Amino acid sequence: MIIETKLVHKPAFRAVGIQEMVHFSAEEKPSENAIAKLWDRLNARTCEIADPVGYRGYGLIHQTPETKPGDPFNYIAAVGVHSFGQLPEGMISVEVPASLYAVVTYRGVLDGLGEGFEYFWSNWLPQSEYVYEGMYEFEFYDQRYRNRTDPESEIDLYFPISPKGKQG
Repeated sequence: MIIETKLVHKPAFRAVGIQEMVHFSAEEKPSENAIAKLWDRLNARTCEIADPVGYRGYGLIHQTPETKPGDPFNYIAAVGVHSFGQLPEGMISVEVPASLYAVVTYRGVLDGLGEGFEYFWSNWLPQSEYVYEGMYEFEFYDQRYRNRTDPESEIDLYFPISPKGKQG
């Protein structure tokens, strides 16, 4: 369920993780799809990442305003870091620029996470005074996220936006 939507100015941040091109399929459960498997691979290797920022997991979705629904996209399962050190083999570093975000907080099992994305794209954005300004939108996982099957888990979905008429 959607428990909150708010606007947040988030400063730039750094993350290190594993990237994969994802061909999203609505038939696959989020708890079993390619993204879940990517997180399993990253979670097994987080001890290799230098200078982490506490527990800060980012599911970075690299898109542009030209990306159409159903297009494949790059997804990066990542951990927030203070600085970029030696990168573990097969991992990349990402610096996400500062931005204004619409943040949709979802509570529930991972298989219902699509509800948060659907709410943003179908309800919140069309009724707002904002436009999508994307390069990176992301899922943010902190201590509120317990596991894939816990109905009390919370995930914040960050969507980069700008006021209509002020895109840049």
